[in-house]
Amino acid sequence: TGEEVWNYYSSVNVIYSDIQDGYTGVGNINADPLFIDVDAGDYGLQEASPCIDAGTADLNQDGVEDIIEYMGIAPDMGAFENLLEITAPANINYTPMAASIMLTWSAGALPGYEFMIERSLTADFSDDIEEFFSNNNTFVDSALDLGVEYFYRVSAMFANIVSDPSEVISAMVVPVATGFAYEIQNDLSVTLTWDADASATSYKIQRSRDPSFFGPAVDFITTENSYNDATLPLSTMYHYRIITYYGDYRSLASENVSLLIVPAPVGITYTIEESSVTLSWDQIDIATEYH
Repeated sequence: TGEEVWNYYSSVNVIYSDIQDGYTGVGNINADPLFIDVDAGDYGLQEASPCIDAGTADLNQDGVEDIIEYMGIAPDMGAFENLLEITAPANINYTPMAASIMLTWSAGALPGYEFMIERSLTADFSDDIEEFFSNNNTFVDSALDLGVEYFYRVSAMFANIVSDPSEVISAMVVPVATGFAYEIQNDLSVTLTWDADASATSYKIQRSRDPSFFGPAVDFITTENSYNDATLPLSTMYHYRIITYYGDYRSLASENVSLLIVPAPVGITYTIEESSVTLSWDQIDIATEYH
């Protein structure tokens, strides 16, 4: 047993205590209590202290709580109940999805923390505030209108303590481009078209040889709902997709269209033999048949 408890003439019952080197008893622990500042005489508990909520309100263990005022799920070990100051969540970000967004943030949270997500149509949260709650550092908001700018902030909660709100971020779900099609022109360029979006400020066309677009891609920007690509090499399969922009907000990528421009045969010659004509031309490597 630890040397923190001395007993000379009688039995000692030690429970729900943090004792260096350990001591037998219900609820006892042997861990650094993480005092705030021992050198300065501040024996309050840091936020990550193992003594927080590790004590008992039933001092004589008769099944009735003797301490009725405490914070959290149980009193803290030690002389001072932790006056918890919760740090505001940081690094709040969002990921757009087809009809929803996923918010993520970082917070030095302990078990039992909850997070309050506030959403508003105004950047200063002066009006139209809605509240949502999460028990982890993510939240998916699917109750959104397309093309509407929303503002979010997140607060951490523990018992009845609420942190300051995080910084405010704005987010929007931009509709994905539809009606994507292409037409190969006589000059062997490709004209891409898609349904017009009256709210779009620009479109990004991406071209890649990789249908998953994990490999290198070439980007083209236009403000119209069409684009002519005259730089497409022949005899190679390429894949296109469209991203719609509403100012700084962007949609997910559209469905791909894939195309391959096969060069026309060249070097055509003919030979007349009695009642027949024999045609010949230069071989095209990717051709599987000719008509």
